[in-house]
Amino acid sequence: MIALAGNVLVPAVLALRATGYAVSREDSSVGETWRAERSDRVLIANDPVQLLGLASMRDTRGSDWRPTDAEIDLIMEQFRT
Repeated sequence: MIALAGNVLVPAVLALRATGYAVSREDSSVGETWRAERSDRVLIANDPVQLLGLASMRDTRGSDWRPTDAEIDLIMEQFRT
């Protein structure tokens, strides 16, 4: 089992680097922002695990990663509370 915790941040950065991303962190008055950049894209998130999720989504769904209306309806129905 893997759970989101502090011990997964370093492996997330390492996984991003293994797939060609340069990873950086920027601090501002509103908090920190993490960036993963490679020649074909830039990802921005609140932490390295979120960056890895974005990279995975983009790799899985391709450049047309946005959901269709039908996909949105299906997922919203499935997870409705």
